[in-house]
Amino acid sequence: MEEFINGKDVILNTLFCSDTLKFEIYKKCMMEGIPCVDTGIPENIENFSGGSYLYGAGALPGLSSIMGVYAARGFSKLKSYTHITSMNGVFSKGSAYDYLSGVSKDLTDKKIPLEHRFGVDLPFIGKSDLYQYSDEETKIVTQLIGYSNGRHYITFGDPTIQKSIEHSVLIFASDPLSTAEKLVLQSKIHANRSREHMAFLIEVSGINENGTDEVRSLVIKFTSSPALTGLSAAVCTEIVLAEKNPTEILKLSELPEHKDLYENNIDMIVSSLRSSPEKIMFDEFNVKLEEMNEEMNGEI
Repeated sequence: MEEFINGKDVILNTLFCSDTLKFEIYKKCMMEGIPCVDTGIPENIENFSGGSYLYGAGALPGLSSIMGVYAARGFSKLKSYTHITSMNGVFSKGSAYDYLSGVSKDLTDKKIPLEHRFGVDLPFIGKSDLYQYSDEETKIVTQLIGYSNGRHYITFGDPTIQKSIEHSVLIFASDPLSTAEKLVLQSKIHANRSREHMAFLIEVSGINENGTDEVRSLVIKFTSSPALTGLSAAVCTEIVLAEKNPTEILKLSELPEHKDLYENNIDMIVSSLRSSPEKIMFDEFNVKLEEMNEEMNGEI
């Protein structure tokens, strides 16, 4: 590992590995003055210091925070904010572990989602059950857009997978590694390539900078969760290369809090999303998401 790191311009760590190994990778990079990007979120992040380290460089959390702030740009006052993440496909071991870890912690901390919405008809997705969630990333978005009543939801499309996830959450604490592996297997068994995707649907309404009421919906849809996570990791690598030592210790979802970094890179991030061969959609509409379905149904 140390031989591999030597002489590199930047290290991008996509390994599903222990926090101890993550720390060793970071420590070696710090000693060599090499920026390090990590798709994961180490538990012992408070022990990291002294180098350039951008972590949590994935789609959710990570890129979803940046896109939420981007969608709310140009509003002087918000009246509503809804962010829906839709995922359908195969879990990787790392993503299964990270997701179950976060949700099971919410369960033990009694931070159970406040709202379930069943059978919601989402444009470009179809009917789905929505599960409200709240975490550090949603708090950051809430703070940055200046609107405390926003709602964040997640849907996994297939009800069978949702049941597998709910079961996995309950047993995760007793055997986390095995539980994550079983969820990966379940997702492979029930995978439907024709429906596979990862999408962000963000609806914002309020008063724009011209003082008039406006509704804006941003729809970002990619071929799969790994495709969007991979692009996010690549974008982060470009950021640390361009900025030299930009981050010290920074979580990607916190990027909008660092205004210079955010403004320097948001155009590049959006351009990368728009030009990716894995992109299905990156479009903005001046209607609410529910109204979008009515317009779509009226077309041939």
